[in-house]
Amino acid sequence: MTLQDFANSLNEFYEKGHDKKIKDLSSMLSVIRKYVLDCYDKIDESEFSGFRSYGVTGADKKVALRDDLVKIIRKLNRDIKG
Repeated sequence: MTLQDFANSLNEFYEKGHDKKIKDLSSMLSVIRKYVLDCYDKIDESEFSGFRSYGVTGADKKVALRDDLVKIIRKLNRDIKG
């Protein structure tokens, strides 16, 4: 999957009815987290080779960026609950 494919899959979130699983803000983050990370994991490592930060190889950059995404989602979840 390319980064463009990833962007397209994010746009398809509502089109494919994933929003129907959302009951409140907490469940929204859970559903979105699963969907986004599942799509993210399908992106080819080579797509990250042009990134200036996050590591040396495309694989390193993909993993580091994913870790940052997870941290942001966790922070949002704490903020909603707190």
